[in-house]
This record gives sequence, structure tokens and C-alpha cells, in this order.
Amino acid sequence: MGLVVILGVLLPMPLLLATGVLPIKLFLSLPEQVSRNVVPMIPPGELRGLPSFLRPCNAQSDCDPPLACLKGQAMRPRICTVSTCMTDPDCGEGFACRSILADERILRVCGAVGTAREGAWCLKMPFRQESACAPGLVCANNRCGRRCDLQAHPSCPSGFVCRDLDAEGPVCLPSCEGLSCPDGRRCIRVREGVSQCLSVEGLDCQTENPCVDPQVCELSLAAGNRGAVRMRCALPCDSLSPSCPEGFDCVARRCHKRCSPDAPDACASFEKCRADPGAVSGRCFLDP
Repeated sequence: MGLVVILGVLLPMPLLLATGVLPIKLFLSLPEQVSRNVVPMIPPGELRGLPSFLRPCNAQSDCDPPLACLKGQAMRPRICTVSTCMTDPDCGEGFACRSILADERILRVCGAVGTAREGAWCLKMPFRQESACAPGLVCANNRCGRRCDLQAHPSCPSGFVCRDLDAEGPVCLPSCEGLSCPDGRRCIRVREGVSQCLSVEGLDCQTENPCVDPQVCELSLAAGNRGAVRMRCALPCDSLSPSCPEGFDCVARRCHKRCSPDAPDACASFEKCRADPGAVSGRCFLDP
């Protein structure tokens, strides 16, 4: 539990990338080649012998074995880290051991068990019940879904499609393909064949205003269950060798404009200036 507490303080944002509840029976029944990819828990004393622990990384090769390079979120870069649990008993009451996919590695971390129903908005690594999936469901692509079988047709209810986007196997995720969307919404490609009926806020760079190369269209699902998505054109970058224009910083492989919390108007109407506690300046991010 000591390591869980330490990493819970040091890594609150990167660990938001975890997936939904993983039953212990499923974990123990994983194929041997998948089990070998699970990053182990490491005692604090041994972590001191790994210089890259908690340091930024751009690829797995930047981390000392057996650490994994975990993609950050919002204002956090990719970092070299380790699992904080292996089974549910390693976590406190109301929490379960969940899985994060870090490239081809799997990290195990503690996350809340919640009440969000199938298809509802969720966080992959929730700390509150309202943003966590109910038992039996997993959070993938910010939506709660049941496990499914890619070989079985159909294995998901109407309005859902079976996609292999979770660290431990396929999940039923919302799909509006072939369906009519309500007025004010349209079928938006969210990720790898997964689509939802959503209203667009910000720059509609998927259809109406496509991004100019090398910019890419960045999407952010609105928090809660508002049925909205925010978009912007973003310039890819490398956090280890920054290549952003003047006035921008490279965070999570995207260039973000610098801003001041005291002058939030520096960001677009659909963005928010976010800064670390005590920091003089922040960066503009899509406002969830």
C-alpha cells in the first residue's frame, strides 16, 4: 500500500488513462504472452536504483527495465512508471485494480468502483464514483461498456459495436453507424471505428474545417453526459526535442499555447487555461 500512496500523490494525471474494472479471474486467465507484458510492482527501495523512474520518456527504450513509458494526459508528459497493484486487495475499500495500456505493456493501478451505466461517460482512472463504471463494466474511450467477443455476431446490444480498445480485451462501445442522430447532432468518429451522435463545439475539423498538414484534428468528449465533443487543430510535437512555435509548449505530444490564469481570454472560447499549482503561466487545453 505504501507504493500505491506514493504514486497516487505523484501521478494523479497520468493515471487517468487507466481502463475499467478487471475481475481477478479474468486477470489470472490471461494468455501467457499477455501476462508477460504486465509491468510488476517494485518496492520503493528498488525504485531508487532506476534513474528513469518518474522521468519523461518518448518511447519504451527511454525507461529502465522493467518500467513502462506511460502516455500522460492534459499537462503531464509521458513518464517512466510502474504498477501500483496486481489484484483488488492491493487497493483500499471502494477501489479496484485496473489496467492501463502503455504501448505494448500493461500497468496495473487502483481506481474507484462506481455506478455509471452502460454507454455513460466515464474516466479510465476514476477517483470518484460518479465518473467510474458500475461493476461488470469497463471504461474504454470514455464510455462504459460490457466485455464482448469479436468472433461472435452480434455480441453487443443495438447502438454498440465490439472493439478491441481495452488493455485486457474487446469492449462494447457506442456506435451510430447506420443510425439516425437527433437534431443538432451528427455521427462523429471518436476513435478507430467507434462513433457517437454528438454536437460539435469549437472547430469542426472532421468535416467542415479539416486541419492543414501537419496539424491533426484533436477531439475531447465533454465531461458528464452532455452528448458533445470539442475539436481543434493541433500541431504534433516531440516532448524530448520540442519543435513548437514561439509561445507554445509541447505537452503530451501536442503543441499548446502558453497562457496566464489571470488572463484566460488568451485561449479560444472552447479552451481553458490550465496551470500547475503555484505556476505563473499555463497552457490552453480543450475545455471538457
